[in-house]
Amino acid sequence: LLGERQMEMPMWIEHFKDNVIMCLINTEQNRELLTGIPSREFQDLSVIYRLVVKSYPEAIESVIVSDKMAETAGMTEDELFRYAVENTRRMYPVSVTCMGDLFGEIPEGISLPQEAREEMEIIKRTAEKMWIISNSLGIYGATSMLYEENLHQLAEKLGENLFILPSSINEVIAI
Repeated sequence: LLGERQMEMPMWIEHFKDNVIMCLINTEQNRELLTGIPSREFQDLSVIYRLVVKSYPEAIESVIVSDKMAETAGMTEDELFRYAVENTRRMYPVSVTCMGDLFGEIPEGISLPQEAREEMEIIKRTAEKMWIISNSLGIYGATSMLYEENLHQLAEKLGENLFILPSSINEVIAI
């Protein structure tokens, strides 16, 4: 009976809850995008959800979860958030890097004026008080600031309060 054939569930649904991750975007700059997707506000940012289609060692293929996709998967925004928090942390662990570590020593044999060497040292000392907070992949890593325990650990290690500066969807800077 052709009319009674059961529709098969799309294949992506069975893997949906294990592959949904979160991403932080600027709310004001993305008002139009936010009208058709599940999201939640965090300060002046919004958490949105992406479905990871394929992972590579240094990249991912993903699509933004639309209201229709969430409905088809039978998931509320609260459920999306719960799964995305867990999956994002599991799939792309938090990474905290001292910005000063990114500045190496000036190699021997490189001729720089003394003034340039001194400026480089000032920049390096300043960078040693700045921390890049992202994830192991460096993609959509700004969400790492939502894991407060990592921020508390860094603040305790430094013995100081932190100022968090969102710099992109991929990272934040802690000072």
